[in-house]
Amino acid sequence: MARKKTSKTRSRKKKAEQVWEGFCVRCRKKVKILKPEIVTLKNGRKAVRGKCPDCGGVVYRFIKG
Repeated sequence: MARKKTSKTRSRKKKAEQVWEGFCVRCRKKVKILKPEIVTLKNGRKAVRGKCPDCGGVVYRFIKG
């Protein structure tokens, strides 16, 4: 049985320990990110991804690294 190919662009998740703020597009305001995790995007950039406390939408913030 052949193995399924895995994508090399899979994001790696790390739990972010500090408090992050990001811009929620739905609420149109700056919010604290709930359950933040550091991910690597397809193009190699790093970002913090989490949830908006008000609407529950996904919030991203790009970081250096």
